[in-house]
Amino acid sequence: MRNVWFVVLVFLVACQQVVPTQNSTQPLSPCNPPYHEYTPGDCCLDKDANGVCDREEQLLAITGSVVGVPGLQQPAPSIMSYIINKFRQNVSDYAFKQGKDEYAIRGELVRVQFGSVKEMPFFVNNTIRVFITDLFIDRRAREAIGYCDPRTEASIMGGSNADRSVCKKLINIPIELSFDEYNPSLPEDWLQRFSHAAPTLVEDTDQYINEKAINPVLHFNENGNEVILRLDAKTGLPVKVEVRGTTKEIVEYSLLVHNRVKPEELIYRPYSQ
Repeated sequence: MRNVWFVVLVFLVACQQVVPTQNSTQPLSPCNPPYHEYTPGDCCLDKDANGVCDREEQLLAITGSVVGVPGLQQPAPSIMSYIINKFRQNVSDYAFKQGKDEYAIRGELVRVQFGSVKEMPFFVNNTIRVFITDLFIDRRAREAIGYCDPRTEASIMGGSNADRSVCKKLINIPIELSFDEYNPSLPEDWLQRFSHAAPTLVEDTDQYINEKAINPVLHFNENGNEVILRLDAKTGLPVKVEVRGTTKEIVEYSLLVHNRVKPEELIYRPYSQ
């Protein structure tokens, strides 16, 4: 009987869980569930407790691979394909300001209302100096038509004044302009520009620009320059573009809104006195 109890005692001791003492050299994680220690002393949210930061999994979903059948890896679409599809699915039209100029875009139609009356270097009938306040662009037809609209002029000047008006002799006269010269660089053009490029860096960030949530921030290498696109989290459109290197440029698209532009706003409405 003594031998039997000895065997049972050995079995119980062997199965007992070893609990580290205070003098144990095994490091203790400072992160409590649902947080995970991704680098020593730093915690990140890990709701599914798989040892990977949730924010890294979100980026992996669009930059890495998508898991379909367990154990089977499928290539995911590139991050640029993901963002362009996001823009196309969520945005039917959009508007923004660049400097003092206001832009409205719906499909291939663009309207620009200038923040100042623009004097052009030519005349109508060789006698009337041309000014424009509004620009209407059809990208599909590659047309750019300007108008000097007294309504916009009054808005620019802070009220109508017939004596000072430069539009009064140009009312409802379409001014044909060079499409290549006046076709503006739009936020969506930057997405197309890098549609087949792989970013050198993808930042998952909580930045804000003019109260717009920015996520992600994409870095590209183009002709030795670094091009940084700070994308609106809702539309995928760039709110700010920075070019660093031999070429230095900053382009900002402020007051960006989407799905508010009416189709009639993209067509010139004749002025009646």
